[in-house]
Amino acid sequence: MDHSSHEMGSGSSGGSASESRFQDIMMSMEKKMMETPMTDNVDKDFASMMIEHHKGAIEMANAYLSAASNGKFSEMANTIVSAQTQEIEQLKAVREDVKTSIKDKAGSKELMNSMDMMPASGSESMNIDQQFATMMIAHHKGAIKMADIELKRGENEKLKKMAQQMKDDQKKEIDQFEDFLK
Repeated sequence: MDHSSHEMGSGSSGGSASESRFQDIMMSMEKKMMETPMTDNVDKDFASMMIEHHKGAIEMANAYLSAASNGKFSEMANTIVSAQTQEIEQLKAVREDVKTSIKDKAGSKELMNSMDMMPASGSESMNIDQQFATMMIAHHKGAIKMADIELKRGENEKLKKMAQQMKDDQKKEIDQFEDFLK
């Protein structure tokens, strides 16, 4: 089935309603991440920021599913919702268990600086599948940056293991999205 005509609505200028909706979600997520109180503990800060990051992915996946329930990425969107909902609960639990008092102000600042995830605009001519893929690639690249910081500077082994798994999973999804956009 061809889903090239799926749109969340029609944009009169500057892009479609779906592009605007995905961008709004990304901007809202980035704002919430910027407002996350930093503790200067990389493990706690990574967990707190990744929780907001995952909430953004879930919201984008749900917006996509609402607009294109039989779209090219419906199965992947459902997987994103399921997997990242579970990871949010795991992140919350591990964050509460972090006992280390090691302060790493530079590491926490590095996490904050990793958040520029908004892709360049210009997807006006893209269908919903292309828009979703483009936004999720940018979103996942942001998660990989954050995971790399946790792997490099974090102390909690559970979080480091989660960060590596997130990185691996997101790289696979990026590859799928990029293959589709070729």
